[in-house]
Formats: sequence, structure tokens, C-alpha cells
Amino acid sequence: APHVDAHATTDTGACAKATRDGIDNFVATQWAADAGKLFEPLPAKDCRYAVSFVGTAYGNRPGIVRALKKKGIDITCFGHGWPNGSVPAEDIPRIIRESVISLNFADSGVHGLPPRRYRQIKARTFEVSGAGGFLRTENVKGLSEFYVPDKEVAVFDGVNDLARNIEFFLAHPLESDRIALAGYERTRKEHTYDVRFHDLL
Repeated sequence: APHVDAHATTDTGACAKATRDGIDNFVATQWAADAGKLFEPLPAKDCRYAVSFVGTAYGNRPGIVRALKKKGIDITCFGHGWPNGSVPAEDIPRIIRESVISLNFADSGVHGLPPRRYRQIKARTFEVSGAGGFLRTENVKGLSEFYVPDKEVAVFDGVNDLARNIEFFLAHPLESDRIALAGYERTRKEHTYDVRFHDLL
């Protein structure tokens, strides 16, 4: 660590450990959206998918999707391990933009001793809002530093909370449109890689 100019990390815990160990070249940053792939949101009435998720089927994701389907929620999944399979990277922003609601799961698996599950802010948090999607994401520590919950993105804790809120927003498309636009504007102004690297450099 002392032999490079700087370490950029999304893990604020790593910064604290570095400081504890006398290393002062760790910089906290975060994922972002590609400024070249920003798209204004479509109105919910013009969307192709009610609810979508793009990502690998692993961890607790398949269980959550099964539970939502049992509750009658129309969710379409793309990625390794789902029936629809993987999609080209260039199709992902289109799928997000054409979805009334785009899901993001913050679980990062089991770590540490004793073993426990962790949540983290994922790149998809910013990619969804940047692509014009209405993001519903698992609540995670630190998210409110980047978006105002329930004004720029919507958060959930658990399947029942998620299902209730999906039903609400599908029934109130103007609300989902409002949040999607606010999230897009915040991302366009503050959460692109251009902004991140400007700050880092």
C-alpha cells in the first residue's frame, strides 16, 4: 500500500483500517454511471416491463424473485442463471429504461467470522438511475449520502415490504415517474464516472 500514490475504494471500512495502520493514501469513492449511457426516463405508461432485474441468479436473489412471483408480481429477469439468460451489455440500459421498476439487490454474500451477510452499494444503483430507470433497491448503509430515499430512489427491506411497494408504484405511475426523473437528474449532475475521476484526480 505505501508504494502507490493512492488507493480508491468503495469500502469506507478499508479507509478506517488503513488510517489505523498508519497509511494515509486511501481515498473513499463510489461506483457511478457511464456519462455516455445516460437516458431520460420513459413514462411508466410507455414501458415494456412492469418489473425487471438484470444480474446473475445467485445468493438470495432467486428466492426473492420466486416469492414475488408467488404474490402475483410480474417480474422479468435477465442474466446468468435466469430462464431469459444473459443479455449483451449494450441492451442493459434499454431494459432498465423500458421497465416501470428496476430492482437492485444489495447483498454481497457471507463474510467474516462469525459469518454474516453484508449489504453494499452496487454499481447498478447508479446505472439504473442514469439509464432513466426507477430504482427499487435494498436499503444499505450510506445510500442516503448519494440519493434521497423515496424521493430519488426507493428502498426496501424484505420481500413483503418490496411486494407492497411494487404494488403501490405500479398503481401510481406518476409517483414512479417523479422518482425516476429525480434520480436521473441527481445521477446526471453528481454520479457519473467523469465526476468521480475529477474528484479523485
